[in-house]
Amino acid sequence: MDSRRDELRKRLGGYRVGTRRELATLAGAVGTEPVASVAIGVWLRRSWVVAATSRELLLSRHPRLFGKSEFHSWPWSQLRGIRSGTQQVDFVFGDETVALWAISPHNEFVHLLDTARRRAPGPSPTVATEDLRDSAKIQVGDDLASQYEASIDSLPDRLLEHERVQLFAAASLDFNGLLFVTDRRVILFEPGLVRAAERFWAVDRSELRRADVVEDGLHLELGQGAVTLTEVLPDGRAAELAASLRPN
Repeated sequence: MDSRRDELRKRLGGYRVGTRRELATLAGAVGTEPVASVAIGVWLRRSWVVAATSRELLLSRHPRLFGKSEFHSWPWSQLRGIRSGTQQVDFVFGDETVALWAISPHNEFVHLLDTARRRAPGPSPTVATEDLRDSAKIQVGDDLASQYEASIDSLPDRLLEHERVQLFAAASLDFNGLLFVTDRRVILFEPGLVRAAERFWAVDRSELRRADVVEDGLHLELGQGAVTLTEVLPDGRAAELAASLRPN
């Protein structure tokens, strides 16, 4: 068990300080089962060590001074929904919502999301979050991808069934966000630091009548009205988007 606990501590990196007892509890609970994710997170205003296996979500807490030790687990078979944001995610198990936030380290947060999404009701995700991040880095560069990593992490929860992302860009339309062109829609998305700050704009590609480059942006003529996306980055991406979005 000690070797399993130490393995989990290593995955937490700098976040492992003060987690020895929690990790010992989790190591005993999972046994030899592979652990898909181990992270630190906040639930009900308290800090927990979070773990995920292919079977269940587990939370462990051992207060240093006051309060009682706690352990909770929920089988993925009871998962009814998932919605993620900036280093946060809501899991709906039956009538109970487990709202975790401030989840770190980031790579383990991504593993947690992908593990849950594969077990949520409905069709399986069309792309893993890590693959989506890799594609974004190739298209917009490491700096922009890092700046909008929360948008990338959260997007799969907002895609339609079998919808696939084709192009990425940064853009502005009353708010700054990451622009996703999929095979069905044009999406501008910024999850914000809290749920209330989320901004989401989308239009079906079937509504597009014309797409043109204007100064540093992209002008879209729609079936009803028009929009102009400004500050499109990286340089030259507006022309590529216009060419991709022009109706045949």
